[in-house]
Amino acid sequence: MAKGLVKGRPVKAQYNALHLPGTIVEETPADGVLGIDTGAWSNTPGGTHHSALAMSDLAVLCLQPAEGELHRSASVWAALKYLNDTTGRRPELVVLLTRTHHTAKANDEARRAMENRGIEVLQSTVPNQQGEGGYSRTFGKELVLVDDDPMHKVAVEILTKVAIQ
Repeated sequence: MAKGLVKGRPVKAQYNALHLPGTIVEETPADGVLGIDTGAWSNTPGGTHHSALAMSDLAVLCLQPAEGELHRSASVWAALKYLNDTTGRRPELVVLLTRTHHTAKANDEARRAMENRGIEVLQSTVPNQQGEGGYSRTFGKELVLVDDDPMHKVAVEILTKVAIQ
């Protein structure tokens, strides 16, 4: 288990796929949202992302704005297709662009490529902040967010999507 707390609860590095359904029910706050890092890139039978997607209403796929990332995400698209084919149900999917740079043309190119395929891309992005105090150095630490902070904007946009479902 990773060190650190989010809202007074421990941050877990990875959930066990076999216990995921019970864990989701147990750990989701009554009026809250549970975020799960599924290890989606390791597409193995019984992988965590299949269980998580099957129990989710909204899936947020975090991708860097690079062509290779979209191709690597094929395991997630395959899992969503499998769920839809076998259960007739799949969660709504949105993409969150991460590690973005405000002047990079890759952001707009990746957004346009996905939107042209009918994929919803959130307007908010997570900037590439490598410096001291940047997002890449905050795992397990409390984030202090202000209204114009990029992570606050991401949180508001995701929670708005959840609220209208």
